[in-house]
Amino acid sequence: MKARWSTMVAVALVALMGWAFGVGCMEEGDPTGTTAAAVECSDLGTCAAGEACVAGWCMPECVTDADCPAGVCIVGICEFTPEPWACVAHADCPAGSVCEAGVCVFGGCVPVGEVCNGVDDDCDGVIDEDFDLATDPANCGGCGNVCAAGESCADGVCVAGVPCVTATDCAPGEICLEGVCVGGVACVTDADCDDGLFCTSHESCIAGACVPLPDIVCDDDDPATTDTCDEDTDTCIHTPVGPCVPAPEVCNGLDDDCDGVIDEDFDLTTDPGNCGGCGNVCAAGESCTDGVCVGSVACATDADCDDGLFCTSASYCVSGACVVLPDIVCDDGDPATVDSCDEATDTCLHGGCTPVPEVCNGLDDDCDGMVDEDFDLATDPANCGACGNVCAAGESCVDGVCIA
Repeated sequence: MKARWSTMVAVALVALMGWAFGVGCMEEGDPTGTTAAAVECSDLGTCAAGEACVAGWCMPECVTDADCPAGVCIVGICEFTPEPWACVAHADCPAGSVCEAGVCVFGGCVPVGEVCNGVDDDCDGVIDEDFDLATDPANCGGCGNVCAAGESCADGVCVAGVPCVTATDCAPGEICLEGVCVGGVACVTDADCDDGLFCTSHESCIAGACVPLPDIVCDDDDPATTDTCDEDTDTCIHTPVGPCVPAPEVCNGLDDDCDGVIDEDFDLTTDPGNCGGCGNVCAAGESCTDGVCVGSVACATDADCDDGLFCTSASYCVSGACVVLPDIVCDDGDPATVDSCDEATDTCLHGGCTPVPEVCNGLDDDCDGMVDEDFDLATDPANCGACGNVCAAGESCVDGVCIA
């Protein structure tokens, strides 16, 4: 920086000497072609009209730096370039330079009007400060993201309606809901908003306007049924996918008796035959408490419940009774091995596979690393949707469902 300012001063002095000794350029519009000569002055001295005394020399008035034979144009008067050039604002600096840290710097940021573009256009150290991306519909959530006609910008998202903070920001009959004015029927109580329909749920009167709530949800979480809301009966209907053939309900996660409810006859928290899950059977002498098989053996410590067997895992004493935990799981995840627990060695064994013809049973019978690969559960009427699920006479299997 210092070297650059020194060069500028040297150039200015050379130009001034040339001007003073008549080596300068012809003045523009001078019909005689004579050269201009610099005139010395003092603070009290008098310069010609259109000149001012600057640092002992009469300097001409100017509009731009190009009007000055030496120095630069500052506030309409040619002045010598100081070293360094102190400044407070960009306007204090000569053309082509800006004010940075109190010093004029050439080649710095040149201020222009701020626009929304992710750039500090006005060189004030702040980017896009004139734009609110949370509410500006022309720059909603990001520069240049323009909301459509009739939309407003709320929290950086284009939404239909007028943005608001309270109901007073909205037109009569509207309320402020999630930052946007929402129109509605005028009301006094919730009863004024009741449309008489069961499936549309209920509407509430809020701040003098009806606000719709979510509709009734009829999903029974059963993939074997199609769920609909019936206005005629004011109830939810769960229609089986394909004709449902009623059978006695068993604990299997299915609606066997076609009543729209799954495993309703079984209490997994107390049923020792399905304790905590279908098919989880408690051992003889055990009961099911809160979905856990609890032994009838009285105990004081966990040691009282230890049966000394490796494969049955550990048992714990809870509230004076032994709680039996699930047995050791020896599955190594390899369908080509036979997994078992060996009490003699207190370890899991993963033996070789003895191939037999593949059947639909969830096992790798033929030891090829694949399970039930010869059966298409989507189309096989003898194993429709699951192994052993046989379609009735006259039915076919489509997408794992028996249909007539």
